[in-house]
Amino acid sequence: MPKERKYFRREGVVIKYTGLTMPIELQRLPVPALANMPAVPGGFEPFRPIINLKIVDLNHPENKLNKFKPALEVRIRFTHDDLTQAEAKHKPLSLGFWDGTKWVRLEPPTYPFHLEHKPTKKFAGWGVLTLDLWGDPPKAWGT
Repeated sequence: MPKERKYFRREGVVIKYTGLTMPIELQRLPVPALANMPAVPGGFEPFRPIINLKIVDLNHPENKLNKFKPALEVRIRFTHDDLTQAEAKHKPLSLGFWDGTKWVRLEPPTYPFHLEHKPTKKFAGWGVLTLDLWGDPPKAWGT
């Protein structure tokens, strides 16, 4: 049975890709420093970079995959400290991505995203994102 999920333990990220018709590989890319990706005043303000991934079709490794059917489910752990930082700014915790020129907040309906609060000793819950399009932008927690 083909593998249908990948867990990036260090980053606390799980990507589920059930039902895809081609074999894929998820490749971790370096995450640029936040200082190299400044926030736009009044926009998404990142405070903890998470992950940067590229998804490759193993049948054609030279091609980066951008469209998926069915959609991918991306689950990203958030910590109690992430919540504390957001509360200190009097804003809700949000997930964003760098589009190459600015940070973009992942918000429904454009980006199907929600928080699942499931506190444990180490974590506060999951950010859950469903994507049928994927670039390879860095993701970050912020407000």
